[in-house]
Amino acid sequence: MTEAEKAYQAALEEIERVKREGRKYISLTNKHFRELDRLPPELSQLSGLSSIDIRSTAIADIAPVAELYKLQGLDLSNTAVTDLSPLAKLLQLSDVILRGTAVSDLRPLSKLEQLGTRGLPGLAFTKTLATECDAELAKLSKIEDVETRSLATLAYLNTLPPWPEPYLPKARPDGKPPEWIGLRDGDRPPLSPSPIPGRGLVPPAGLRRLTLSDARALLETGHPILRDRCQRVVADIDEALALQAIRIPNDPDQLAAHEALSRTLVLCKAALMGIHDAIPEDLSDQPIDDVAAGRLRAAFDAALESLKEAARYIDRKDHTPTYGGLLRLGAATGVASIMAMAPGVTLAVALPTVYACLYGPEAAKALKEFGKLGGS
Repeated sequence: MTEAEKAYQAALEEIERVKREGRKYISLTNKHFRELDRLPPELSQLSGLSSIDIRSTAIADIAPVAELYKLQGLDLSNTAVTDLSPLAKLLQLSDVILRGTAVSDLRPLSKLEQLGTRGLPGLAFTKTLATECDAELAKLSKIEDVETRSLATLAYLNTLPPWPEPYLPKARPDGKPPEWIGLRDGDRPPLSPSPIPGRGLVPPAGLRRLTLSDARALLETGHPILRDRCQRVVADIDEALALQAIRIPNDPDQLAAHEALSRTLVLCKAALMGIHDAIPEDLSDQPIDDVAAGRLRAAFDAALESLKEAARYIDRKDHTPTYGGLLRLGAATGVASIMAMAPGVTLAVALPTVYACLYGPEAAKALKEFGKLGGS
């Protein structure tokens, strides 16, 4: 029996012991497991596990944890793991340790909003392939505050193309030309983004991701206005959704467009509510620290990511100022209102850009027609 086979047998025995004792954690880290190169599928039967420690083993595949939905902590440091996709639906995860792994793509973790919310260690990923390939991740990995590091990393991941699409980092920390992340063997790098309407949102000039100082300034000087603006636009979107619900077309093509617009409105509403919920109700008796500012920054960055989903909606070609056109303008206004919360961006700047991107080159003409209707 090889050392790996002995380690596998020891892992089976430990799994049985945990099951028999009803423990909520399992550790496969001592000398008996050093050569363990695969997780027994029986691990998936321990549905009550809250913590798994497999650090410093030879394990590469973590598929058996994919349905352990109560899992809160997972230590993968110094393992052979490269693929985090089995973790994508484990929404209770608050602690994931990846130090010393060859993981290059962290985006499967992008929806795990509990990361970093229960103190140390949160999301820890220093000395990974991801930090060698992406300068932004290298910088984020060094943030000392656990919650700020985790929130800021999730916010950044949500600005990237959705996993499993490949993405190209802006820079590498070593100054070398960046390489595509998530590109499988034999795949070609994606072409440049298509200019076709609805295939990608081009932000207005001056729009940028919030920094912590931006978020803190917004909270200090304008958090009541931000709350009011969110509530007002959410009310407008609710009204548009109510109208959508009572005017459902029978034609299959029109129905598809109708449903696409409804999804756009829902995305806008969710994004605005995310920002609203991240704004403290009362800041009069408490300092604005990095954690509070980080929550707003993460919510805003997540809202910008949702705009990419909203931009997938392609409008009909005529863009006439009809009832449907008014609703489409409302959807674009919801998107632009999120952008207008960024420093230096006004609704007047954002709305034409958003509408043109969502609805194509005839959008400027349509907006003029709407203006005529509004003035009549």
